[in-house]
Amino acid sequence: MAWLIDAIANFPTAVYTVLLAVLMVYWFFVLLGIVDRQSAPFSDDSLKHVSLFLNQFGLSGAPLELVATLLVTSAWFITFISKMLLQSFATSGGGGWLTLLGDTVLLIAAFFLALLVTRLGIAPLRKETVQDTLDEVETVKQWQDYIGDICHITSGRVNEKFGEASVDGADTVTVQVRCQSPAKLRRGESALITEFDSDKNLYWVEPYQDPLV
Repeated sequence: MAWLIDAIANFPTAVYTVLLAVLMVYWFFVLLGIVDRQSAPFSDDSLKHVSLFLNQFGLSGAPLELVATLLVTSAWFITFISKMLLQSFATSGGGGWLTLLGDTVLLIAAFFLALLVTRLGIAPLRKETVQDTLDEVETVKQWQDYIGDICHITSGRVNEKFGEASVDGADTVTVQVRCQSPAKLRRGESALITEFDSDKNLYWVEPYQDPLV
């Protein structure tokens, strides 16, 4: 048991032991509801730099805390097992700067191997995130296709806070519409769709007069 504690508490494994302990405390607080996963204890600039760093290694597309946990856990296991194997094959205790150099190389090598393990581990999440993004972009694109079309007001009135209209096409679609004051639109009138508000999922329209009428 002493050798196990010695391996965990000494360099280089100790570096990842501390980081892993911090993450375990974090997840414990998350389970208790003391810490909200949506509120990070970092500034936006810090998170931006971390995200840029992760993007360089293909680790985007998954929650940051999940990536960090998988990365540190993988690095800890790689360092711990490698240290045990090296000690079992060592013929002498060694020491001095040579041992320190070897442990430092192991620390860095474990980190980069853990990056690879983490990238493979989050691959399913990245595919799901990318697909969700593509679906969202495709949906917005389809809604934006109505810009420039003529719609027909179906609600009693249309103003800046309320309004509905139908758009004719392969299928008749009912959409939420708004218009700026002092424009007045009422049921049965035609309107020109000028803008799509993706945040509110509605269209801005303006009165339309058929030039042939």
